[in-house]
Amino acid sequence: MTTTSAMILKSPLTKTIATIRKRLWRIFLLPALVRLFLQGALKRTFSGISNAPFYHLGRSFLLPFLYYGVFGMAPASAHDQGQKLRALLLERDSATASLQSFCKTPIHAVLLHNHSIPDSALIASLNLSATSDAAINIRHVQLMCGSTLLSEAWNAYVPNRLTPVARARLADKHTPFGRAIGSTTFWRERLSSRVTGLPTGFILENRALLHRHTDNLPIAAVLERYTKDALPR
Repeated sequence: MTTTSAMILKSPLTKTIATIRKRLWRIFLLPALVRLFLQGALKRTFSGISNAPFYHLGRSFLLPFLYYGVFGMAPASAHDQGQKLRALLLERDSATASLQSFCKTPIHAVLLHNHSIPDSALIASLNLSATSDAAINIRHVQLMCGSTLLSEAWNAYVPNRLTPVARARLADKHTPFGRAIGSTTFWRERLSSRVTGLPTGFILENRALLHRHTDNLPIAAVLERYTKDALPR
């Protein structure tokens, strides 16, 4: 082999192509072939049994265990999903903007009628004064992508610390809080986050304070609970 040929074989482009081929084989082609083999084996095993549901039972339950056993994979647990979602939400101060990044339709809010926040200590974090800004509103909503529930949130906010435009937007029961006040007008102080001990159906809970950029004054305390559907597909 000439020196030139050896250099071509060892070029970065050649190595990249080889790496891509290996990954395609390991991630897509080999799993597909094994799945087809396992399905065929199950069908042949149960083809002589008159009780056909055995085959469907094996396909539904046995096949996934065999498949994940071969490749050392298992469906993501709620804990893992919560950790993944937490990392996604860290990318933006506005939770609505993070969720909107993968929802094909505008996210809308469904206003609920529970006017108390599960963690009343959050309200103390707003540093309310004895003046007119001591008044607070509590907004309890579900954020929806079409008919899919993404999260449930409580917003304890100070109306007098918002602009008239933001207050007018919040009068619309279907406008998410982050969109109403403007995703670029505030920054998020993250207080706590957990992925365990949550009500059924939720994989992540976040608590935070939202501060306006102009003077860093807190404008809202939020408690947000997310479902697994808040993860991009």
